[in-house]
Amino acid sequence: MSQKTSKMTALWNLVRECKKCQIASLARNKVFGDGNVSSKVMFVGEGPGMDEDSTGHPFVGNAGRILSGAMRDAGIDRDKTFITNIVRCHPCKDPLTGNGNRKPTAEEIAACKPWLIEQIMVIRPNAIVALGGTAFEGLIGSSAAGEPILNLFGDSQRMTFSNGNEIFGTQLVVVCHPQFLGYNENNPGHIRVHGYEMSYPELRAEYSEVFKRVWLWAHQ
Repeated sequence: MSQKTSKMTALWNLVRECKKCQIASLARNKVFGDGNVSSKVMFVGEGPGMDEDSTGHPFVGNAGRILSGAMRDAGIDRDKTFITNIVRCHPCKDPLTGNGNRKPTAEEIAACKPWLIEQIMVIRPNAIVALGGTAFEGLIGSSAAGEPILNLFGDSQRMTFSNGNEIFGTQLVVVCHPQFLGYNENNPGHIRVHGYEMSYPELRAEYSEVFKRVWLWAHQ
């Protein structure tokens, strides 16, 4: 077992016992993350949905289908990436049944972010792709000041993370959440991306192009 694998396994064992926020006690399964712990690129989403809560794996529902397709179109083997979320437990709408999906609260993100930071410290990726506004704001630690995520689509910035013992810097790239593409798969209209009119098929193609550029840059 590699040192990274050993560290990640120890971290996963701690996450299993986590009760830092209210959704931790409601989760059917904690969704720690999947993939290659030595990956050069991490993908970070918003949080587990009902499908992920049921299986314990990230991005296995419709959003996962879109994400996997975009990776495939970019020539990326999903198993060679590492995929996780801002929160590791399902933010459900109904706490009695555990059903329905909602955006995690700021308190839930703050409680879970240290686990994400520790994952970043183990993997030490050359780039992190934030999948959507919630992931982006959670990673940068502040609001995007109301800026539509499509105005930031494909943008990159240098980020530094710290767990109190060590500091690690990497490149952060932002795209929309794959579920947004899923919702608009058959939409014949257009949308503004960085001020340019783009059809939804064009946006999906650009999604894969961003993945491809990030992947190639991270492996230089």
